[in-house]
Order: sequence, then structure tokens, then C-alpha cells
Amino acid sequence: MSKKVSMDDIAKKLGVSKNTVSLALRNMPLISAKTKGLVQSTAKEMGYVYEARNNPPCLSKDQNKNICMLVPRNIRNIEFFSLIQFGIEKEARKHNLNIILYYVDENGFDAPPACITEQTADGIIMLGCLPKTLVSQICSFGLPIVSVDNYYDNILIDYILTDNITSSFNMTDHLIKNGHKRIGFFGNIKLSSSFFDRYLGYYKAIQANNLSFGEEWIIKNNLSDYNGILEHLKAGRSGLPSAFFCVNDVHAIKLIKALEDLSVTVPNEVSVSGFDDIPQSEECVPKLTTIHVYKELTGETAVLRLVSIMENRKQVPEKILISTKLVERDSVRRLSS
Repeated sequence: MSKKVSMDDIAKKLGVSKNTVSLALRNMPLISAKTKGLVQSTAKEMGYVYEARNNPPCLSKDQNKNICMLVPRNIRNIEFFSLIQFGIEKEARKHNLNIILYYVDENGFDAPPACITEQTADGIIMLGCLPKTLVSQICSFGLPIVSVDNYYDNILIDYILTDNITSSFNMTDHLIKNGHKRIGFFGNIKLSSSFFDRYLGYYKAIQANNLSFGEEWIIKNNLSDYNGILEHLKAGRSGLPSAFFCVNDVHAIKLIKALEDLSVTVPNEVSVSGFDDIPQSEECVPKLTTIHVYKELTGETAVLRLVSIMENRKQVPEKILISTKLVERDSVRRLSS
């Protein structure tokens, strides 16, 4: 009997990650049409049969429990958060938890959803950056809460986070070990606590290695302000750093495009590194050196922690950090000594 074809087999044949294969087979919008078509046609050729899992039917409150998942309406980096959400939904099914999805206005105009105010939700998972005033309101209802990928220094609840400071320190140190002494930073650190912590890790590595810190190498423009990025790069064209560390892959891919528009080649003239390891990081040219975040695991851990709190409300709130892995690809060049 021939061996059953798996997603790993398809990923190995195409030279992509298993996550990319999974997302393409599920027809998720965050995968490019080209990659999606290639994965789906290869799966068909290899005889792979994709079996979609349906959510279990909603049961009464006596049979299972409800968790409210709060997500920003205009969530940034959908490629990243959709994988965390997938992990949340997968783990919730194992515990017979119904998910009530509620989108939140980022400007803070929303009131807490009815499932919270009427206590029909047994627990809450907050995904990404939500308005602090709304979070404070929600905390007042006394329900178990877990916040994922964002924290508030003066709100004492449970948090599931990527180990951002250590991870960005390691990436910056990786650039230094590849001979880079002039390392820039790209990212709006005011957008989220994660971005700020990634900046701290970058700064810590620069200081630990006694390197110069040039403000002209720091790009803090909003990601949507592409012209601002170009103007900043043009202004410093004569003294660009040899490498950039970016707060995430979306920033890194946009920075590569901006450099190319200015006829600066990556990585021959300037190396670029990212963070998150979204599917596009292995599809862009050059393929992006980045930090792999265990996104599905982050979502699964959030559910496990919430279940634990729901079973024992007297636990001390925890801030759980999930480690990462540095992924070397083509966008970072080793400089000769």
C-alpha cells in the first residue's frame, strides 16, 4: 500500500512551509493567488485529499461554555493574526468551547459586547491592540481574561506574548555577527507594546556590542506613509546603514521595495531582516531573514490558560512568553571582515 500523502510532503516538494500549504488548501486570502494555485495543483497531482474540519454544533450552556474573542475591526498584519486565531479555534474545539467573535472599533467607541455585560460568556480572549478604556471596562465584569500579543503595564490580567525583547536582541546580534556595525531600525513603536519591546531588544544589542547608535538610521514613519519612508531613505542615502532590523515582515517587505525604488539592492548594498515569519516572507525576493513566531501555538496557549483560569479563579495572573526561532534566508549578507 502506498504511503498516504501529507501536507509535509507537499511542503517539501514545493520548498515552502507546512503553514503555507495549510493556508493555501483552506483557500485563505493571505496567500497569493500564484502560491495558492501551485499548492492546490500540486496536492491534486500527488493525490492529497484535504478534509476540512467543521466547527462542532453549538451546544447549550449546560453542555459547553462560551468564550468571547475580541479582535480589532481594522486589524493590522492579518497574515500574522489569522494564524493565531486558527490556533485559538483549534484548541477551543478540543475543550468544547463556543467562540463568540466580536470586532472592536480601535478608536474606542464600542461598548462591551452583550455576551460580556449579560454574563453569557464564561471567559474572554483579547487579540491584538484594543483601546485601553474598553479593556478597563471589560475587566470590571470580573470574567477570566487572557490578552494575546499585547499588554498594558497597569492592567493586571493574564498575557500570552512572544518573547519580543530576547528575539529582537538575537536578530540584531545575528546581524552584528555577520559583520554589520551600522544597523538601522524600521517600525512605529507607538503602534503596539510588541513593537516597543522589539525596539528595546534592538537597542539592547546595539549597546551590548558597543556600537554607535545613529538617529538618522531610525525610521519611525507610519507603515502606510510610503512617501515618508522614501523621503527618509533619500535624506540619508549617502549614509545608509549596512543593515536594517524591522519590527515585522510587513515592514521589512515594504522597506525592501522602497530601497529597490531608490536603486539600492538588497542584500548586496543593504541587508534587511524582519519578524513574525508570515507566508510572504518566503515568497518575496529576496527571501526574508526573519524571526519565526509560533503563531498557532500562541493561540492554543491562550485557550489553555483561559481554561485553567476558568477552573480556578484564585490563580495569580501570569505573563507567559513564548520563545521564537531565527530563520536565515537570503535578505542578509555576510560582510567581509
